[in-house]
Amino acid sequence: MLGWYDKQNAESLARIATAMAAIAETVADMECSLADIRFSLSIPGSLTLKLLEKNMSTISFKVVLPTLLDTDVVKRELTVQVADQPPVVETLDAAAAESAGYSGPQDAPVHLSLTDIDDAGNRSEASILDAALVDVFPPAKPGELSLVETGETNP
Repeated sequence: MLGWYDKQNAESLARIATAMAAIAETVADMECSLADIRFSLSIPGSLTLKLLEKNMSTISFKVVLPTLLDTDVVKRELTVQVADQPPVVETLDAAAAESAGYSGPQDAPVHLSLTDIDDAGNRSEASILDAALVDVFPPAKPGELSLVETGETNP
């Protein structure tokens, strides 16, 4: 015959067993999701255009590269296409934070693609950005204002 103390232990063990079964089910679901997460992490990340200057109707820019997600990446391949110009492919060191400078006409479409390449030559899925070279540069501040007194009127 079980005493009060033994009943409490049995109920606690039953709750622990139920919780462990739920945890095991969650872990199994997580393991299935890990494959998806690993796949997502193999994509280099988001790219950003960094506008440098405007020269009348030409916009200069650099590409800001995302942080590396894998430690075995040895180089990065950046493809930049401005408007209808042929694409330019730039091979960058894995530690590069941004690209060389590029330029294109104001309002031109820009297509960017970044692929990471590991030490075995495996290529990641490309991270892609389609943007436009929009003029976001305000005109220079006007010069100093002045006041010219032109006369006096007596009432």
